[in-house]
Amino acid sequence: MELTIITAVSYNSKKHYVYKRALELIEYFKNKKYQLIITDSSKNKYLISKYQNIKIIQLKYQSIFSPAITRNEAIKSASNKYIMFYDVDMSVGYNFFDKLEEKIIKKLERKNNNFILLPFIYLTKEGTKVFEKNKNIQEIKDDFLKGNNKLVKNISLNSSAMVIKKTYLEHIGLFDTDFIGHGGEDFELIHRLIANNPHSKKPNDYYINETSNIVANLKGFRRYMAYYTLPLLFEDLFLIHRWHNWPIFSKFYMLKNNNHEILINKMKSYDLLNKNKLWNSNRTAIKYNKYIINLCKQYKITNYEGLFKEKNIILKKNNFKQYIRKILFFYLVQRKTK
Repeated sequence: MELTIITAVSYNSKKHYVYKRALELIEYFKNKKYQLIITDSSKNKYLISKYQNIKIIQLKYQSIFSPAITRNEAIKSASNKYIMFYDVDMSVGYNFFDKLEEKIIKKLERKNNNFILLPFIYLTKEGTKVFEKNKNIQEIKDDFLKGNNKLVKNISLNSSAMVIKKTYLEHIGLFDTDFIGHGGEDFELIHRLIANNPHSKKPNDYYINETSNIVANLKGFRRYMAYYTLPLLFEDLFLIHRWHNWPIFSKFYMLKNNNHEILINKMKSYDLLNKNKLWNSNRTAIKYNKYIINLCKQYKITNYEGLFKEKNIILKKNNFKQYIRKILFFYLVQRKTK
């Protein structure tokens, strides 16, 4: 399979979790048939590779890490037909890549589609410990579908986890480097992909930018994008995002709110500039909740309460940190405008 996997990293020291997980990634892919490219924009760079299929690209240090810039540099060096973006926090079940190859052959080669968007599940700290012991994705999936909130924190039906034909990516444009810090650059690229390859008409509420831990409650572009990825969740073609601590005062995470504002402006601007070329579909999508239920019936999922509500709604530590970050971000913005 002509597949290049791209991971962008930045770490503070050899003790940093990103560095440790990058080492795990190298160990995992060292005997695989895929090319792995890791772009390292850390101040002090320690990653090395002695394996022919694994390339480490050392980039200029970024005081605030930009996944967009670092991924774009890796794309230029990718030597395979297909590119997959794979964050260092991610992990997969035992047969994930076998399933992915089948999907690439079916969707990208036989049907000549240009991309595959992949969902991933965020684990709690306890869920990460459980998963790392047995790599049992069924246990994780069942916990999520039942809405137990013990092993699973939430789900992201769309993110940087995607497979794209390299030629098509070059045609449509790489990641937008106006995004610095956490978030935005992945959704902006996905927006361009689906605007050129819509599954149905663009809904009136498309530009709503709201998140939800409950799949049925998704709105706006996240709901529209869910039609591409929900079937893959039921086919066990999803990735795992392992828990890690999110520092409150990290500028990388504090810029997330700013990136969300940039994102919507970028989406609207792209659609306006290319209005006669995009969203060429007259099809009306099946009602969202009905679509979810139909998928559950199709894949014989009988217990899917977690798709519609959470059983145990608690204030998680990371949610509190996100709240503090928002306050700090708005405080800094106010200071700059004075």
